[in-house]
Amino acid sequence: MTGVSADVHARVRGLSDEEFFSMLLRSVDARVVQGTTFPSFPDDQLQANFVGSSGKDALNEAYNFWRVLKSKTSALGRPLGETSNVLDFGCGWGRYLRFLNKDTRADHLHGVDVNPEIVALCKRLGVAGNVKAIEALGRLRASAANPVLQTILAARQVWRWQYPSELRVAAGQALLRIDPVVAMGKISAAGFEKRDLVLEPIDPETNSSVIRQRRYARLKLSRNLTLMTTNLRENFRLTVPELNLGGGIGAGERHLAPGTLIGLKLTQGVRTIKAQAIVRGARPQAMAFEFVDMELEDRARLRKILLELGGLPQASNVASRTRRRGRIAVLK
Repeated sequence: MTGVSADVHARVRGLSDEEFFSMLLRSVDARVVQGTTFPSFPDDQLQANFVGSSGKDALNEAYNFWRVLKSKTSALGRPLGETSNVLDFGCGWGRYLRFLNKDTRADHLHGVDVNPEIVALCKRLGVAGNVKAIEALGRLRASAANPVLQTILAARQVWRWQYPSELRVAAGQALLRIDPVVAMGKISAAGFEKRDLVLEPIDPETNSSVIRQRRYARLKLSRNLTLMTTNLRENFRLTVPELNLGGGIGAGERHLAPGTLIGLKLTQGVRTIKAQAIVRGARPQAMAFEFVDMELEDRARLRKILLELGGLPQASNVASRTRRRGRIAVLK
């Protein structure tokens, strides 16, 4: 933690959200605003590589999410406070940590990212919180995790598996990377076929300066799916020809600005899937969206649909695969 991050919280905690946001917007052009020193910003291209926009546009998108987060945590009886323990999973250059520091002290903010260079950059910029680099167990080939992964994969409770299907799939995928010989036997005994584990995160690009935690190959579906928005004043249908476990591209009757949070519902036969997504980019003919919240059971249903309708993964370049949004966890 730096003196900059501590100073921001101490000086802005008594302001309204609107007053604080106005100061934060001004910090894009001048680091010192009304006597308060804010974290600085990386160059515009790096910002856009992570979140799809930069400067005041990036902050405007984040402000909408921050207000929703505050509303949801208050509704759950756990409003953000000075000593709330908050984790920004996939923090990038610290866009959300800048907002979170308004209500929460820097020593209770935590940011993690798989890119050690961006973690170091956050610290140089003076971003609030304890920011650290992490990596997935499977990618690390962490052999010490072998017993835990086998337990998640195979544990049973009477007539059913102890852990949700999606956790068991992730455990099987990680185990395949750590110990392939043992994994094949365990996966079969756990009731999975090799096909069930095909949809897995792609390894990061070795020559890319920015990477995302969980990136999936885009699948062109054998037939379009129809998703319905659920949280707008005027809901509409979204026709989706390309989809994966992380999000997709679709065409709809309305244009939504990047950063808009939308509820989505997919009905496929007797299966209904609900999710929350964020609009990542919009053109007249298409809208890209990223899933940001989905129940594990719904995710398992989506996996089955993708296995039924998904074709060969499409090749994509680094620029189109590195934009992302972090995940926020709050603990009291």
